[in-house]
Formats: sequence, C-alpha cells, structure tokens
Amino acid sequence: MTTSKQLFFAKSVLGLQMKFSVRRRLATPASNGVEIAQNRDFSQAGVWTAGANITINQETKRALFSYVSGTSLTQAVPNMVKSTWYRVQFDILEYQQGNVQVQCGNEGTPAGAAGKQGRISIDVCSKGDNTLYITGIDAFAGTISNVSLQKLVHYEPNWQDITAYTTNNTISGINRSLDYKSWEFGEVKQDNATLKLVNVYGEMSDEENEESFWHGGYVRHYSKIRIECAFDGKTRDVLFEGLLDDRTGYTQAESTQAAVENITAYSYTKLMSDITLSELGTLNGTTIDDIVYDVMNRGFFTDYFTVSRAYIQAGVNATVNLSEFEQGTKVVDLLKELAKGHSVFYVDTDGIFKFKPIEPNTDVAAEFGTFPERKLKVYDYRSGSERVIEKFYWEDSTEKFEVAVPKYQTSQTVKIKGINNTTDKQAIINFLGHKYSTKRASFKVDLPLCPFLKIMDRVRVEQMGAVDDAFVLNISRLDVGVLNQPVGAVRINPNTQFVIYAIKNTGTKTTLTLLEYKE
Repeated sequence: MTTSKQLFFAKSVLGLQMKFSVRRRLATPASNGVEIAQNRDFSQAGVWTAGANITINQETKRALFSYVSGTSLTQAVPNMVKSTWYRVQFDILEYQQGNVQVQCGNEGTPAGAAGKQGRISIDVCSKGDNTLYITGIDAFAGTISNVSLQKLVHYEPNWQDITAYTTNNTISGINRSLDYKSWEFGEVKQDNATLKLVNVYGEMSDEENEESFWHGGYVRHYSKIRIECAFDGKTRDVLFEGLLDDRTGYTQAESTQAAVENITAYSYTKLMSDITLSELGTLNGTTIDDIVYDVMNRGFFTDYFTVSRAYIQAGVNATVNLSEFEQGTKVVDLLKELAKGHSVFYVDTDGIFKFKPIEPNTDVAAEFGTFPERKLKVYDYRSGSERVIEKFYWEDSTEKFEVAVPKYQTSQTVKIKGINNTTDKQAIINFLGHKYSTKRASFKVDLPLCPFLKIMDRVRVEQMGAVDDAFVLNISRLDVGVLNQPVGAVRINPNTQFVIYAIKNTGTKTTLTLLEYKE
C-alpha cells in the first residue's frame, strides 16, 4: 500500500482530504458480552472460596448463604483490570431475607442491592487486587447461581463520520511540542483542538436537542473525536484524537454563514489530570518503569489508548520512594516528576502511550533536500548557546556534573521527588550533562502538510533550495520565491540529523521545530 510519505515526495500535486469522526459516549454503559469469571454455576471445585455460613453445592450448582452478615464468596479473576467498571450479575434463588453486596478488588468500593428472588445486576469499579466478592449482608439467606462478570463499555463500537458538518475553517491548527530548552523534559504538550462545526438544525448540539447527533442514548461530553487526513484518498494519517468537552460548547449564528457550534476537544492527556493517586489505590513496583506501567495499565486510560510494557522505558530507570507523593497528586504530575531530567511521555498518534528516554526515534524519517524541493521556509536559526548548562548539582546532596572548562558559567540545581538512591541521582545528572553541556543548533522549517512525521523523529534538512515547480496540497505551484542562504553565514549541514521537538499543522502547512542531534 502506498504511504503518505511516498506520495509526499513523489507527486507534484496532491489532493488533500480531511476526515472528522466521533465515537459517541453511551448515556448508559453496556456490558461487552465477554465473561471473565470462572465456574459461574458452581459446578466445579477449587475456584470459589466460601466464607463463614456459605456453602457451595456442586450437585445443585448453587451457593447457599445461611443468614450471612458480612462474609463473602470470593474468586480470583485473572483478567480483571484495575480501575475498570464491571457489571456483576447473578440469580438469587430460594430467597428468604437480607441483602447483598458486590466488590471488585480488595480496595474496591462495595455496591449493594436489595435482596429479592430473581436476577441481580450491580455495576462496580475495580480497585486493588483481582478478587471478586459477593457478600451477604443484613442476615442474607438464600442461594445464588449463574454468576456473570463482564466489563462495561462506555462508547459505541464504531467511529461515525461527521465530515459533512465541517468546513475548511473547522480547525485552525493541531500542535504538539516538547520544550527543547527545558532540562526537565516530561510531558509532550498536545494543544487542545478548537472546532467550528456546521450546526444548521442542531445536529452538532448536545444531546438535549432533539435534532442532535447525540440525542437518544448518547452523551456529547467526553465523546471521542478523531481528525485524519488523506492524500489522493489513498492514505490515512491521524492528526489528532481526543475528547469533546461539552462545557466549552456554544452555538454562534453568523450573518454570512450557517450556524456554527464551537467546541473544544481535549487531548488524552486530560485524562491523566482528571485522576489522582488516591483513586488508583495501592501501587506496585519500586522502579520508574514498573510504577508507570502500574499507574497507566488501568481502565481509566486503557479504555482510550493502548498501554503496553514494551513502550515504557525510562531514560534512567531509577528506584522511587512513592511515599513522598501525596494521595492528591494528579497522575500527570506524578509522570512529570518521574520523567524529569531523562524521559518524555505522551499518547502518540498511533494510539499508544509512550514513556521513553529523551532520545530520537531509530531511523531518519525524512530528508528535505533540494530535489524534490519541499521546503517553504527555513528560519529562526539558533546556534544553541541559549540552552547550554555546564554544571548540574543535586539539591542538598553531593552528586554533580561539571564540564572541565566552562565557557558560559551556567548551572542548574536538580531535585526530583522520590529519587534518593545516590547511583540513580548521579545517572540522571550525567544524562543531563550529556544533553545540555554542548551547543545544539535549532531552527524551524515550513513544509506542505506533512502528516507522517512524529515527535522525536529524525530528519535531515538542506537549507539551500529553489522552489520552482514544487508542489503544495491542492495547488499546482508555490508562490514563495527562492530559499537563499541568509546573510551571516548560517550553516545547516545536510548530513546532520535533527530531531523534531514540535509539530504545528495549520491548514495545508506543517511547521517543525528541530534540534540538532548529537550522540
């Protein structure tokens, strides 16, 4: 299959199509139909553990509760995911009195139901370990059987195309960036997407409008939205995926155009600032990699993007004392602290959460030379002296990094919460010294829309180049003249690799901020 990169460098004129899609949030969550509990009818031994006054009868395939107040029938469920909503159902047979509770995980919040003859259904969120509890309360007496444990889904299964409600002005820009001047690194910033949707009859209004796309079983707030682009209808690249924020929506009637619904879409990083450590329960692991995986591998996040241990690898996998973090700490702030000085984290456009060293991706993603010419503008060149730090010191400790002969006399004190091991502190200090003690040039380059490039990709750029009959999306020629060598003898070596630290997509143009790569 032809890729957008191949088309970008091969054709003189390309057609650009934008696609906007949503997955609507369900007003009432539904179970996914996949059973994860075992021995649901009590016909086998060794799966369930019965507390006091609870008896399992394999022949009748029932569990008998004899006037139980606070003891449980339990099962370890290997496929139970932390911080995930589940629907627990079972039949109460031969009901006499009392009520029931269910709980997912030893730290989960119990949810109860009034005892009765018939089918019981209770929704609970898991927390702690993977144990399912069915508890009798208020002297519950009766038998239960046909236990069901299924994950709840909060979104419709398929993406719905809403491109018909967009115009060329629906979105002004999509930006993601990492501050290449800051020694802290951490979060790759993904700007929110501000949308203007055609809303003549209220189709893009919230669900209370009877004409709304969300009316009748859906909720606009935190519905997912995806923005993609295609070249000549042959490729597909995701530019943005996030969540609609209903609180920002308002309808605007323009005198020269149809009514417009203005609404903001948050990036998935917003989810990390919605959740605090207290909501996660007990965290496992002592190193950065293990802690980050335990924090992120939860339904709070995996319902929106992929979390895999293979994509979590800190620049320095230090030992962490989690007791130094308050329970009210937001997940995003924990990740920023753990990444400080050596790593970055973000949800990539491929839908995968990544926590990785501040190192470029493996291969050179593109080369922008003279033939074929694809550069619109090369500018804002900086030699790199503004970001040089020659001395790093750990606060209230002896770990340090110093260049032998400092030129700029610049220094920085480092303090990272939870990092107390001397070896780890020195490793982080050395990592920073390697990244900041020498000059690394930076500059910006404007290109026709280039959707296949990602943060931390390597590229090569030749500054000189004439734009003669180069292409631009949907236009046959570029009206930008010739790219001349600036006065002052700026030198951008076409053999040098540069790393993308910022990508700004606006209309049919991409602006890259690049930093020189040095081993």
